Amino acid sequence: DMTVVDTRADFEECFERQKYDLILADYSLPDFDGLTALKIVRARDKRLPFIFVSGVLGEEVAVETLLRGATDYVLKQRPERLLPAVLRALAEHAEIESRERAEAELKQVEQRFETLTNALPAMVWTADRNARLTFVNSEWTRCVGQAKSLFDVQVIHPRDISNCLNAWERAKESGKPFEVDCRYRIKSDGSYRWHLVRGIPMNASG
Repeated sequence: DMTVVDTRADFEECFERQKYDLILADYSLPDFDGLTALKIVRARDKRLPFIFVSGVLGEEVAVETLLRGATDYVLKQRPERLLPAVLRALAEHAEIESRERAEAELKQVEQRFETLTNALPAMVWTADRNARLTFVNSEWTRCVGQAKSLFDVQVIHPRDISNCLNAWERAKESGKPFEVDCRYRIKSDGSYRWHLVRGIPMNASG
């Protein structure tokens, strides 16, 4: 479905009233111009595909349209470029929207995970392959405080580090869960208390 307009008033009315997948614009019209149309569109939508189709675009003008936010430009003398330009612009736009939806969904999952773990009366953590902490819940922060690693020398008893690291390495090699007893320094009074640390190795996709 196409809507064709050649005045600013009609363009603004249609753009306000309806959602479009793509805009093709001439660079210059008697009562309107493509750069103004582009400015109107970009004020509301930063990524809507916008392609100039004109017979007057020189190289400098074409570059200027791209710098101002146009997706592409096609010369009327080369109409065979129009379809590939349209398909490419639509595909890129769909890819961006898909990625943003995935990122939004991931953020929701992360927020739910954080809310759930902060409600638990236990210390919950995640770490990378080198045992660097990537997440700790509020109970961990309350009890232990800040730490860069699961086995940070600032928070774990020095005599327990070797045993913990051995258990960690065995879990990485086997891919199986591990349990290890160790003493963590308590933030409130500096004393050490025994904890049972459980971990489940996960692959990159899991």
